[in-house]
Amino acid sequence: MNIISVKQLRENFGFLKSELEQGKSFLLMYRSRPLAQLKPVKQKKFPSTQAQIKKNLELVKRLAGGIRLGKFAKEVTPEKINELLDSRYEKVLP
Repeated sequence: MNIISVKQLRENFGFLKSELEQGKSFLLMYRSRPLAQLKPVKQKKFPSTQAQIKKNLELVKRLAGGIRLGKFAKEVTPEKINELLDSRYEKVLP
């Protein structure tokens, strides 16, 4: 495990990010004391299936789509739009 300081983390984040993506781990030191372990996240823990992506996309479409204001567009305030979106949000979620 590689040892780095908080200053090195701040100054070289891009490099450390690429090292983490390659699977390397680091021990983060702050004032000569261990503060944290930086380890890459295993991608297997967060599977994203096509079915879940499709389901989430449908929820977003139902929430955002279909708002037609027509001749009342000038009378609608941001507060009214927020109320409308909040009510749709509650209906869309299971």
